[in-house]
Amino acid sequence: MLNITENVAKILGVNINIKGFEVSSKKVQKNYVFFALKGKKVDGHDFLKEAKMNGATVAVVSKDYKGENFGLILVFVDDVFLTLKSLGKMCAENKKNIIGITGSVGKTSTKEFLAQILAKKYKIGKTKESYNGQIGLPVSILNMQGNEDLWILEMGISEPNEMDQLLDVVTLDVAVITKIIMCHVANFKGGMKDIIEEKLKILRDVKKAIVHMDLQKEVKNFKKEIVYYSMNDSRADFFLKVEDNYGVIFEKGKKIIKLPINIREKHFWENILAAIATARFFGFSYEEIKTENLLLPKMRCEKIEKKDVIFINDTYNANPTSMKAALDDLATYKQKKIAVLGPMKELGQFAKQEHTKVLKHALSVADQILVVGDEYKVDENFQKKEKVFFFENLETLTKELEKILTPNSVVLLKGSRSVGVEKIFELLNF
Repeated sequence: MLNITENVAKILGVNINIKGFEVSSKKVQKNYVFFALKGKKVDGHDFLKEAKMNGATVAVVSKDYKGENFGLILVFVDDVFLTLKSLGKMCAENKKNIIGITGSVGKTSTKEFLAQILAKKYKIGKTKESYNGQIGLPVSILNMQGNEDLWILEMGISEPNEMDQLLDVVTLDVAVITKIIMCHVANFKGGMKDIIEEKLKILRDVKKAIVHMDLQKEVKNFKKEIVYYSMNDSRADFFLKVEDNYGVIFEKGKKIIKLPINIREKHFWENILAAIATARFFGFSYEEIKTENLLLPKMRCEKIEKKDVIFINDTYNANPTSMKAALDDLATYKQKKIAVLGPMKELGQFAKQEHTKVLKHALSVADQILVVGDEYKVDENFQKKEKVFFFENLETLTKELEKILTPNSVVLLKGSRSVGVEKIFELLNF
């Protein structure tokens, strides 16, 4: 039986041993297929040489491309994106036991926790990193083996009708919906109402859903089998109460078990609870659900220690809720606390008020605050605060950070993905 890569190679008409698929010329590896997508800002055809240098052997290009092949096998198609999408859709056809995860916060963490739990009994396929959009989802599917027992697919939306596009690629059996908050709101004219409506489309064809309790009112009219989870509302089907480093689980209002949880940051525990509720649907007993050795995804509260300084690398993304949670976690440290904050993107008309809230909260937590981006220049009063420093770029911010770092400091790094706050590690001479 052919696996996914062999099937796709056959469809593309290339008689070589393909190892994987990518849309980023920087991330391709040896014997990869590179899809030369044309975006709003960059054209993948301009990076064919780089893709070849990084190991690609095949490139899917537009039929209009007239340039060099740089030693690549070129596959000419009418539309590179539609080809990628159709290949992903073909590979997902007839696949059973597909779990889709959407929401505003916690998608990747929930996916990783769930995969770690279910892997004890099943062979798992999952979306690569946070490859969860119209491009990332089919790329993730193409990089599956095809013989997995379960697929866990992260499904993110940032604009209207995007969930429809994702559901055109894959049909789900189970949906998990994490907390929905103000995120990508600049792209939705109707604000939170439209965001919720778009994400709830994931319930369209599923048999069962695991849903955050906050969404009960919006979901109650769906004719599905739905279970709710929460850390705030004990009426939820799955409720978790924190006791030191243990999570006390209540199922259907009945206290079931006390589970040890090794992850220090309590705001991830609700994602663990979503994973537990989903594992229960797949027949896991609480004895089989192990929560004492779970691992966080990279760049989510990742601890890096250098010369007696603890850096908390939480730079994968940022929104008002995750910013507050990261600052609340910073507050629990006894050492000198430094908050390095990048802006939160795609907040539209709410940008000013949300950045104001973040700065106010940071002032109540951190000893010193370093911010980059015009989004934080919301109030002159903040610029008069002695412990708040504003910077135009990461280079100048890093120089100041080097000056104020002392042994036994804790430094939180947090900002939207497009800002790349983690670049500070490359700039830091410390």
